[in-house]
Amino acid sequence: MNEGKLPEWLHCNKCNAFINSLSNDSRLYILECTHIVCKKCAFARQRQSGNVLCPVCGTTCAAKCIGGDELPHDVQLFMDQSMVLSELDRLRYCVQVTLLAQLR
Repeated sequence: MNEGKLPEWLHCNKCNAFINSLSNDSRLYILECTHIVCKKCAFARQRQSGNVLCPVCGTTCAAKCIGGDELPHDVQLFMDQSMVLSELDRLRYCVQVTLLAQLR
């Protein structure tokens, strides 16, 4: 996944809008109920507590921005599989090097 972009398949579970940018105006949010919704749908029915009413299932829950500064590691949940495999290969190599160094 490129910096500043989300996968093409990621979309709002309410309005089906495809959001492929991490700009402030067009963000996707993952809700505690696990639904993914756009900013417009997420905050259309915001509660006084700061939580939102999920537009898909009606559950009152917290919303976390996907790829926002507050949760940058969450973007990894939506990485392209080839990038994940590349990272795993890199980690496997690091483990092998470490094991070889310990044997010496």
